[in-house]
Amino acid sequence: EYLSAKDYRITANWAEMWHEDHVRSFTEAHVAKMDLLETIRTSLDDAWRTGKPIDQWRKELIPELQKAGWWGVVQAAELTSTDDAIFVGPKRLKNIYVTNFRMASSAAAWKRVQAAKKYRPYLMYRTMQDDRVRDAHERLEGIILPVDHPFWRIYWPPNGWNCRCDYSGPSERQMRERGLQVTPDDQLPDLPPRPFWRPRAERPEMVPGGV
Repeated sequence: EYLSAKDYRITANWAEMWHEDHVRSFTEAHVAKMDLLETIRTSLDDAWRTGKPIDQWRKELIPELQKAGWWGVVQAAELTSTDDAIFVGPKRLKNIYVTNFRMASSAAAWKRVQAAKKYRPYLMYRTMQDDRVRDAHERLEGIILPVDHPFWRIYWPPNGWNCRCDYSGPSERQMRERGLQVTPDDQLPDLPPRPFWRPRAERPEMVPGGV
C-alpha cells in the first residue's frame, strides 16, 4: 500500500528528492523516462506481493532494462538526464530493491506499532550486535521509550544507508517480567546534529547525528 500510493517523479540526481518527498513519490536517480520508471516500480510491487526473491526479480527485470538501453555503461541524456556516463549493474539493482523494501517495510511496521500501542506502549531499539554495526547505532542499542516519544521520529529504523537495525515492542507485562526500564531522557546518547551538503545545494543542512 505504501508503494502503490506513490506517484512518480523523474530525477537526475539522488539529492533532488529529500525527506517527505520520498513518502509521496517513487523515483530512481538517472531514470529520465516515465515508462522505464513504471517498469521498475511495477516489478518491485509484483516481487513483494508474490514473495519473489531478489535474484529472481533481477533475472526478470534485467532483460527489460537491456531492451530500454538502461543497463551497463549508459551515456544517453534522454535516458539518464545527464551527459555523463553512468553504470547500471547488479549492485545498482540490489540497492533499489533493498532500499525500497526496507522503507516500505518500515512504514508498515510503524503503522502496526501505532495500532497496537494501547497494548504495547514501548519500543526497544535493537541492532544486529555484530562488528558491522556503526558506532552511532551501537550507542542506541537497548534504548526503551514510549511509542510516541520524539526519539522515534528521528531514529526509527532504518535510519541510514544499509542500516539493519530493528525494534521490539515489549508489553507492560514483559517489561515487568524482564526487569526492563524506560530509558530516562538524560541518559539518551548525545548525538549532536551535523552539517550535510547535498550536491548542488547552496548551503548545508543540519541532520541528526547518527543518521
